[in-house]
Amino acid sequence: MNDILAVANLKETQHWHLDIGIKLAHACLDSKLLYNAETCLHMNKNDIKKLENVQNHFYKRLLGVPTGTPNIAITEELGIMSMEYKVDVKKLLEYHRILQMNNARLPKTACVQARS
Repeated sequence: MNDILAVANLKETQHWHLDIGIKLAHACLDSKLLYNAETCLHMNKNDIKKLENVQNHFYKRLLGVPTGTPNIAITEELGIMSMEYKVDVKKLLEYHRILQMNNARLPKTACVQARS
């Protein structure tokens, strides 16, 4: 009986550590990788791939799986958005923020003129 409780306790502790690691990734890793991404106009596929590699490497180390583990297995299992979509979300949020500004603000004026 004690062995069963010890295994259950170990699984709970491992899940707790994984949960903290994922929150840490969202708080720290994403903010570093996506810093200023909303202003990058010309991110090519190679840049996105480099960001994806860093993200996938972090999660593989967090889970303790071999580096040869397919990336899709990690992202699907953890429900992680790809970096390309994260960059797009940041750009959309920045665009929304600019559109909510007062019309006299320079960023909004420049954005409205660029659309025309």
